[in-house]
Amino acid sequence: MKNGLEGSTRTVPMLPDKGKRPTVRYLTVTCLVILLLSTLVYCQRVKSLKSTIEEQKATILDLENPLDQALQDLESMKLEVGKPHSPISDMSIEETYGLVNLADLDPNLVIDLRYKTTDNFTGRQIYPDSAIGLLRKETAMKLKKANEIFQKDGYKIKVLDAYRPQHIQYMLWYFLPDPNFVGDPARGSKHNRGASADITLLDEFGNELEMGTAFDDFTEKAAFNYPGHTETALKNMKYLRDVMESVGFEGIATEWWHFDDVDWQDYDLLDVGFDAFR
Repeated sequence: MKNGLEGSTRTVPMLPDKGKRPTVRYLTVTCLVILLLSTLVYCQRVKSLKSTIEEQKATILDLENPLDQALQDLESMKLEVGKPHSPISDMSIEETYGLVNLADLDPNLVIDLRYKTTDNFTGRQIYPDSAIGLLRKETAMKLKKANEIFQKDGYKIKVLDAYRPQHIQYMLWYFLPDPNFVGDPARGSKHNRGASADITLLDEFGNELEMGTAFDDFTEKAAFNYPGHTETALKNMKYLRDVMESVGFEGIATEWWHFDDVDWQDYDLLDVGFDAFR
């Protein structure tokens, strides 16, 4: 008699393998955790960004009123500059202030006062329309002598700035309070003494020679000894400086265009508006 179990097939139920992880559930939980962390990080960044924006808005608002006031002050200064003075005759310009009109002294000088235009570092017209090129007579004679030397070589001087009333010095200082480029108005500039000239050179066709930079480029590139100058610019600047020094001027380190009369200490500061010389 055969055992009734013989020949029969027994099905054994499959149990989960303890060595395997529930992959789908694990990945789902992991993704949720990553999403949650990313959301938290994102929210934190948004919060930080909002805080930064609010701080910048507060800063801008803090600056708005002073800026408006500064612009009003500037307009007031411009009105002050434009106030008429008692005109004096051409004869008494020299007699009273020791200044001479450069255009009268040497018609071969090209007068292009940049602060009489908007073509200057402020972007605004600083001098009134009545402004003329003035220097102390002795300083002007030195400039005339230099121009005669340049003319023999086929060039001529273009005057970019000369005498500058001291109250206008405050306006320039307002835009750039840096003594490396603008004289402190409290002490006064040599321009305020009528003993400085800002110049460049023109060729026979009226073109400006290549120099280190444009006028009023208040960067390190305007320095005579800046290492990045082209050979042509360096040659022209040296030529300009050599001639000016030979007649009694001295250049400064930061501006290739600026020349002071070596005798500038002989002259007092002046604060006479240009309208007085009409």
